[in-house]
Amino acid sequence: MFFTPSARDCYDCTLWGENSELLYECSSVAGGVNRIKFCYRCYLNCSNIEYSNHCHSSSNLFGCVGLRHKEYCILNKQYTKEEYEKLVPKIIKHMNEMPYISKTQISNLKTQDLRSLIKKWLKLAKIEFLLIFHF
Repeated sequence: MFFTPSARDCYDCTLWGENSELLYECSSVAGGVNRIKFCYRCYLNCSNIEYSNHCHSSSNLFGCVGLRHKEYCILNKQYTKEEYEKLVPKIIKHMNEMPYISKTQISNLKTQDLRSLIKKWLKLAKIEFLLIFHF
């Protein structure tokens, strides 16, 4: 684990750098980042970013990959500030309502049952995704 004295309130993170704060479940984030959750390699003045990867000098991203100098994006799609602030809580609420199955429960399932369950979840997730994003 690498960290600097100027980092504050960083939990379950590896490799973070100067002026980092309010990080959770991150790796390889640095350079004045703050309020970053579940991200990898987001750096250079990033803020308010969740579930993203390789984003630089950006803010207010959710589920994005490889963006630079962007704001208010979900899954790499640009939104207005108002749309972003409306959609992200909906997505997080949906994520929190998803069924949770423990490793023990999964290991007790027969292969065919597990395949059937995964297909069902993927189908439901696709339908709900389409409904949320109005496709």
